Amino acid sequence: MKVTHRMIAKATGFTQSTVSKALNSTGRVSEKTTETIRRAAKEMGYYSQERKNHNRRESHLFPQIAVLVPEISSWYYANLVEMLQAQIERLGGSLCVFVTGFVPGKALLQLETLKVQNTFDGIVVLDYPDQAMNADVPLIMVTGETAYVPTDKQYLIRYEDRIERLVSHLTELGHREIGFLGETNTTDKLTTFCDVMRKRRLPLNMDFIYTSQYRFERIGHDGVAALARRGAVPTALICAYDEVAFGAIEELEKLGYDVPGRVSVVGINNIEYCVHFKPPLTTTQLNPALLRDAFTEIIQKAIIEEGACARRFDIPSELIVRKSTAPCPT
Repeated sequence: MKVTHRMIAKATGFTQSTVSKALNSTGRVSEKTTETIRRAAKEMGYYSQERKNHNRRESHLFPQIAVLVPEISSWYYANLVEMLQAQIERLGGSLCVFVTGFVPGKALLQLETLKVQNTFDGIVVLDYPDQAMNADVPLIMVTGETAYVPTDKQYLIRYEDRIERLVSHLTELGHREIGFLGETNTTDKLTTFCDVMRKRRLPLNMDFIYTSQYRFERIGHDGVAALARRGAVPTALICAYDEVAFGAIEELEKLGYDVPGRVSVVGINNIEYCVHFKPPLTTTQLNPALLRDAFTEIIQKAIIEEGACARRFDIPSELIVRKSTAPCPT
């Protein structure tokens, strides 16, 4: 429902003329009265409404969406931002990206800044599922393994079966010695891996697990070298993301372990280079069509039409089988 000057006047007890002067900064209205009227107008959603009307009328770029992303140096986040941009532009809007890093609390601080600026119609937050976040506009979170429950004005796009699908694929090939290589920013995936292994009553050998403070391919190199020094190289390795798997395969072959003859290796995200790597990498990806549909539905109904309620979208992942996995050696 459109908020009018008459509605604000009725709510505050001032005349419609006084309300008009206070909101438009015309005429002589006391500072205290102006503050009271503007505070009421904000609480009633008047400014948000006027901002959207201005966007439609002046720039024709509505909605305006802010995206908070940990980084754009990885293929996964860069591709996700590009997909969001394409969808928003298709809806006639624009996108602004804020890189927060993996610094604890920085996403929350940036969110508070955006709330004060009050210039965006919606905010998309990537991979901060376990922190309490609130905004005066629809807040969309895209994340992986989490039990987070969205509240008012929050929308969660969640994918949680990536590890499950990889473990299923490897066990179908006869593997029971399965390890995990990750980093300090992928502890949610490690937790899920351990849970899946226990649920399936598979042996969970902590010597097969390696966590690094570094990023990308170096994790794979350092992780495989560490497992080899322990004398604990499993028959299969699940890597926290594809770049880790690339480093792991290179280090395995350097140490004389055939991939996939001796060790099968899998990744997560299905970045573009997976199909060109030697051997091509078995991995998982979000169903891209369902992800686009979920995001478009939220933007259309929650922001443009202002008619949606908080909701969670569970997006299934897809297993892409390539030549980096093979039956377990006898």
